[in-house]
Amino acid sequence: MGKDVAILDIGSCKLIFATGHKNSIGSCAITSFSWVPYDGYYDGEFINLDGLLDDVKKVYGQANVKKIPKCLYVGVPAEFSRVETKSYALNFGREKLISSSIIDELHAKGDQYSRFDGWQVCSSSSIDYILDDERTVINPYGERARTIKATISYIYVNNMFVEMFDVIARELGFEEAKYISSPWAVGTRFVDEDARYYGALSLDIGFGSTSICYMKGNGILKMATAPIGKGSMYGKLAQQLDVSFEEALSIEKSINLDFEALDGALYTIFADKQVKTYRAKDVNNAISARINEIADFVNAFVLEEEGMISDTAVLYLTGGGIAGIKGGLITLEKHLKRKVRGRAPGISNYDKPYFASMYAILDVACDIYDSQNIWKKLF
Repeated sequence: MGKDVAILDIGSCKLIFATGHKNSIGSCAITSFSWVPYDGYYDGEFINLDGLLDDVKKVYGQANVKKIPKCLYVGVPAEFSRVETKSYALNFGREKLISSSIIDELHAKGDQYSRFDGWQVCSSSSIDYILDDERTVINPYGERARTIKATISYIYVNNMFVEMFDVIARELGFEEAKYISSPWAVGTRFVDEDARYYGALSLDIGFGSTSICYMKGNGILKMATAPIGKGSMYGKLAQQLDVSFEEALSIEKSINLDFEALDGALYTIFADKQVKTYRAKDVNNAISARINEIADFVNAFVLEEEGMISDTAVLYLTGGGIAGIKGGLITLEKHLKRKVRGRAPGISNYDKPYFASMYAILDVACDIYDSQNIWKKLF
């Protein structure tokens, strides 16, 4: 059993702080956990920057951590990151055993050609390796070859984001902060490895933001975000019904998109100390339209580079955006015309799609702590 690591998951409407370690069967055991709502971010900027430190202090304080680890691992949302892929090759002149140091060299040399002002490399991970110009593998360690070519995905994090959370980590008492790409962590932990070999989509629908990644091998080949999610979904429903946002949100548990609502069917809720009813057909049409908007975002992402993403590529869904809507996943699948698989951590007390990011970051942080080599190359 390893020592506890500490992570901060930054969602679009809530902050999660957790500590944990890998148990004897290789899954994460969570030893402390807390979450708080906060103003979040929109389109790459925090809405209440002045209050962010207090919000983080609050979520940390509620976790009641007995012994603070030295490092805080911070999850970086897609909105504060970017992806670039580079290829680099080595010719040994003779057959050679591929060691971890050779893989490190490939990642480091490829990084020399990856530079953006205002951004820094968060991590690198492989799309694939080609040995002797003929064999494609995801992990070349222990193989023999005369030449090796790597296609590497570099994830960058915004410098201002790093500077801000470096300060916040010190304010909390941590000696340092390290940064983990949230979409990369989710994609590698919740998208099946076999699917990633051929290419798969990872979609996270949050409260105020949705991100989509095309996973290939162990890296992200392409990524995009949109300022849509659960908040905009029920915000528009509130406008259509002429009710408060809170009242519109309270209808969620009643919604069922699995069946076409009859003209006289009603959704009944208790709000403002009274029973209220809404035409099920109107609510279903409004919510379906919002889900279709998310599907349109995904389809536009797929079509941007024609031929890159196969029509048979499976989409893996996480996040709490439509997780509470009966029939939401099926509605999304129908509009996308591709298979959609919902994913959740699968552990007691945290088996919800909106905990996927927290669990994935914790799992990666444990791996980094247990083997510092993974920080040099995330393959």
